[in-house]
Amino acid sequence: MHKNNSGRIFSNIYEIIFFLIFILFSGLAYANDISKGLHYYDMGQYEKAYQYFVRLNAKDNAEVQHCLGWMYSTGSGVKQDYVKAMEWYAKSAAQGNANARFDIGTLYYYGEGVKQDYKKARLWFEHAAKKDYIAAQYNLGVLYEKGKGAQQDYAKARKYYQKAVRKGHLSAMVNLGSLYGNGLGGEQDDSKAFELYKTAAEKGSASAQYNLAEYYRAGLATPRDLDKAIYWYEKSASQGTVGAMEKLSKIYRYGYKHIPANPALSDEWADKAVKARAREAVK
Repeated sequence: MHKNNSGRIFSNIYEIIFFLIFILFSGLAYANDISKGLHYYDMGQYEKAYQYFVRLNAKDNAEVQHCLGWMYSTGSGVKQDYVKAMEWYAKSAAQGNANARFDIGTLYYYGEGVKQDYKKARLWFEHAAKKDYIAAQYNLGVLYEKGKGAQQDYAKARKYYQKAVRKGHLSAMVNLGSLYGNGLGGEQDDSKAFELYKTAAEKGSASAQYNLAEYYRAGLATPRDLDKAIYWYEKSASQGTVGAMEKLSKIYRYGYKHIPANPALSDEWADKAVKARAREAVK
């Protein structure tokens, strides 16, 4: 009796050890699948990434699910399929993935694979914004500013733009600057608008560069300085801003104080503006 019990205990111990080893290696294999898949995904080798992502355990991972959603949405490594993209995004979003929540909002915003619905887009962007997702905060600012998916509310637009601005979002700086400059959603403040445009312009925003040039040309919140205006118009024009090209053409057409008229340079900028508008029309 004593021997039989010992035998069963001995056997059970080995079964437990075997089970623990199995769990350990299964977990390592699971982690390895995810790691390899994400490696190939980051390298842009989406077909190889897909092979690891769809393995039984790996596809339960929220990050993997988001990656699969993006691959189906963009047709990277798989045939483009917005319906499947939404399915994978939804699985990832259910686990709290902010990227997936944002991307679901994007699908609704553009009506890709679903009926366009700005209200649903706003709701999903709000879910992502609660996770401090910068692009979602900016998009909410746009929706409230334009009155899409919600009643137009410039104060809320300011609030969301400000959140994105604190994290360095350039387009949010430009849009917030516009709200300050036009006194929408709160006080009118050209000084704040100027500082926002200046910060974004120095970081390379073409629209901010144009707006900053306008402030220097008109002497808003800063001494009038046509040299600085031309500098920023040229910066913006080099990135394809048609309005900046047209302003440069006008400045050189007539000249101003120490800046002599230069018809040839004026015609050059005017020609660039015409060609740029033609390219925009094709798009």
